[in-house]
Amino acid sequence: WPWPGYGEYEEERDLRHYRKELDRLALSLDALSKLQWHTACAMVHYPPLTEQCRSEFCSLLQQAGVRWVVYGHLHGLGAGEAVEGLFGEVNYACVSADYLGFMPKLVFDTAGL
Repeated sequence: WPWPGYGEYEEERDLRHYRKELDRLALSLDALSKLQWHTACAMVHYPPLTEQCRSEFCSLLQQAGVRWVVYGHLHGLGAGEAVEGLFGEVNYACVSADYLGFMPKLVFDTAGL
C-alpha cells in the first residue's frame, strides 16, 4: 500500500490502510518475539523504503530484530526504484521476478547461524 513518501500516497484515501498494514506487521512481529529464533527474515509486498525515505515499517522491523527483509512489487521501469543493502541493522533485497531476470537470489546463508 502506498505510504507517506512512496507511490501515489493521498492521506485522506490511504492513511487508514497504511495504519492497518502497520498494525498487522506489529502483530506478526509481536508473535515472532514469543518464539525462540536466532535470525528473522521478513517478506513484504511493497518496498518499505526508497532512496529518499524510510517508512515506519523499517523502524518496526529493526526494533523487532529482523535482519533481512525481502520485498517485491517493483516491475518494469519501476524496478529502477529498488533499494538494496544494509540500512541500520537490516539488509533489504528486492526480489521481484522480473527485476531478478527470473533467476533465484540468495538472500542469506544460514550456514553460520
